[in-house]
Amino acid sequence: MTDIRVPRRVLQMVRELHRMGFQRLRIAPMVYATGDWRCIVTPIENIEREHGAKLVDWDDSKIAKYTTGDWDRYFEWDDCDRMGHVELASVFIERFGHICDASIGPDPEYAAWFKGLVAATHPHWLPYAFDEWRDSDEHLFTRGFRFGLPELTIGLPPPGEGTRKPFE
Repeated sequence: MTDIRVPRRVLQMVRELHRMGFQRLRIAPMVYATGDWRCIVTPIENIEREHGAKLVDWDDSKIAKYTTGDWDRYFEWDDCDRMGHVELASVFIERFGHICDASIGPDPEYAAWFKGLVAATHPHWLPYAFDEWRDSDEHLFTRGFRFGLPELTIGLPPPGEGTRKPFE
């Protein structure tokens, strides 16, 4: 990965969607064993009450997935590689209208937390809730994309509204 501005555009897009009135829209970021950063965008009811950045349900109808493995093919779209975050937000509403419809409404506490997250991680870090080796119920981790950067920890976001079903 050479230009962190590409994946950070997803964070900026979500911040823009919050500004547009979709404040109940959340992210669930993670790092996979491949080293790819993945950012799931989903409504608040699909985020755990116990952890404000973990999914309840991975059902494709409830989530939009971005991975750095796709680089500038945001959400696997082939026509948005040159778009800024404001344009991406408009296309996201068009293509993931059902997720946006479920995310309309105020959540000023999360929107403020998210705005702080984007500022605190600017310009060199991406946040994540867990990876293959680490998980925390107290904070988010960050991944830096410049040699020698210290890792940051970010306080958890406000809780979601979902409850994970026990395995049967």
